[in-house]
Amino acid sequence: MANVWQNILASDALCNHLRTPNNPCLKTLYLRRRALLLQEKSTKVSNSEESFRRSYLQLRSTILFERYGVPKEILCCRSRSVSLRGMNVSLTENKNLNSQDDRYMTIQQMLDHHKEAISNLTFAKDEASLLACASFDGTLSICEVSPICRVLHILSGHAAAVTDVHWSDRNEWLLSCSLDASLRLWDAQTGKCLRIFRDPTKSSINCCAFLPSNNNLVVVGNKRGMVQILNISTGIFPLNGSSQIGAPVTCLTCDGLGKLIWAGDDRGYINSFLVDSATGRLTKGRRLEIQPSVRSQGPLVTSISFTAWAGRGGRDPSLLVSCAANALFLYKIVDEQGGLRLKRRCPLAHHQSKIRSEFCPVSSQPGAWCPNLVSGGEDGCIYFLHVDATSTTTRRVPAHATAVLSVAANYNGALLASGDSRAPPGFIMQEEQKCYPALPVVDPAPTVINVQTQQAGPPQVIVVGGGCPKCHVGSIHTSHITCCGILWAILLFPVGLLCLLCCTKKRCTNCSYTD
Repeated sequence: MANVWQNILASDALCNHLRTPNNPCLKTLYLRRRALLLQEKSTKVSNSEESFRRSYLQLRSTILFERYGVPKEILCCRSRSVSLRGMNVSLTENKNLNSQDDRYMTIQQMLDHHKEAISNLTFAKDEASLLACASFDGTLSICEVSPICRVLHILSGHAAAVTDVHWSDRNEWLLSCSLDASLRLWDAQTGKCLRIFRDPTKSSINCCAFLPSNNNLVVVGNKRGMVQILNISTGIFPLNGSSQIGAPVTCLTCDGLGKLIWAGDDRGYINSFLVDSATGRLTKGRRLEIQPSVRSQGPLVTSISFTAWAGRGGRDPSLLVSCAANALFLYKIVDEQGGLRLKRRCPLAHHQSKIRSEFCPVSSQPGAWCPNLVSGGEDGCIYFLHVDATSTTTRRVPAHATAVLSVAANYNGALLASGDSRAPPGFIMQEEQKCYPALPVVDPAPTVINVQTQQAGPPQVIVVGGGCPKCHVGSIHTSHITCCGILWAILLFPVGLLCLLCCTKKRCTNCSYTD
C-alpha cells in the first residue's frame, strides 16, 4: 500500500538527525533522493504486493536499528509512543480504512532554503502552485512548487522571527509581521519591500491579515493584547480602530466579507469583533472560553481559520480552532456578532507547540473519502479529518521527525505543504487521485481599493501611532465640550457661542485621556 512507503520515508526522516550532524545539506540531499526512489518504486510495484513492501519496511528498520540504535518499535510503526532525545514520536498505520482512497500519498518536493523552522505556509488565492513561506530565521520566501519547485524570491529585512504572512485578495502584495515589532508590505511580483510599519508600543506582532473587503486596511494582533486596524496607505490607525482583549493575541482571522474578526489569545479565549470596512471602526462582539478546565503554558489558541463551506450540504459558516489541549475544535457561527457553538471536538497530538490547521477544499464527488480538515501534530504526523453531521474520521500520515507546525493546501486540494519545528526541509505532498474541484463561492466579490505605492527607492518607515502622551496609540481630538462652555453659551447667547467653542477638552481616541 502507498502509506507503507510513507512510513519507510518517515523512518528515514526520524534517523536523519543522526546522519552527518555537521553537514545538514547532505541530510537534505539524502532525504530528497530517498523520496524520489520510493516514488519510482511505488509506481512499479503493484498494489497486490503488499507483503513485499512490509518486508522491505522490516528490513529497513533492522538496518537503521543496527546502524543508529533506534528501537524497531518506532520504525515499524507499531502504534507505540517512545521518547527519543526529548522528542515524543508516535507513528501509526490505520488498517481499518482502505488506503487507496488517501488523497496525499507521495512527497513531490522538498524545501530547504530556510535556515530555521518554518512558522507559516500559505498558498496564494486561486493559485495552484504559488506558495509563501515564513521562517524563524527572519526571512520569507515565495516559491513555485509545481511542476518544478523553485524559489522565486527571498524576502529579507526582518530582524527577528517572522510570525505570520498573508496574501492580498489579488495576490499582488504580501503582508508579514515579526517579533521585531514591525509589519512589512511586499511586492509579490518583484520581492521588494514597499512599506515598513513599526508598532507604537514596541511590542512583538504575532499575527496579521488583510481585510477582505478593503485591502487598504489590515488587522494586527500584538503581544500586549491589542487588536488594531491599520491603514497601509496612510500609515495611521482609523478612529476607534483598536481594542484591548487583556491577553497576548496569538492568532486571528476574518470572515469572507470582512465584517467579522476573530482573535485568539494565550488564555484559551476567542474574541469576536465587528468591523466597519469603510472606516475601520472596531466594535467588540462575543467572547468564548474554549475549555475552562485547561490551563497550560505557552500559546493556547494557536490557529483560527474561517470557511463559508464546511461540507457538501451547502453554506455552513464555520470556524476551525487549534488549541494546545490535544484537540481540534470546529465551531458553527450562530449570529451576526460572531457567536460560536461547538460542533465537534477532534483529539490530536497538540500540547504546547504553535501548530496551525486549516480547511481543505471540499470534494464534489459523493461517496469518495475526502478530508475537509487538515492539521499538524506534535508526533510528526499530518492529521486528515473528515467531519460530517454524524461522525468524524481521522487519518494520520507520518511525514516528519518533529512536530508539524504548519500545513497548507492549495485552492483545488491537489497539493499540500507542511513544515516542522526543526530546520527544513519542508514537504510538498501531491494528491494521488484526480484533483477535486472546490464548491462555487457565491459571496459577492469584495471591493479592493488599490494602494498607490512607489516601486523604486528604499522602503518607507512609518511609525504607527497617535500623539497621546499616556498610551502613545490613540490620537488627540478636540471633541469634548465642557459644562462651563455650555453655561456661558446659554447666559451670553449669541455671543456665548464663541465661549462654547473655546471651552473644549482634548480626548484620546484609545484611552480617553483628557488634556
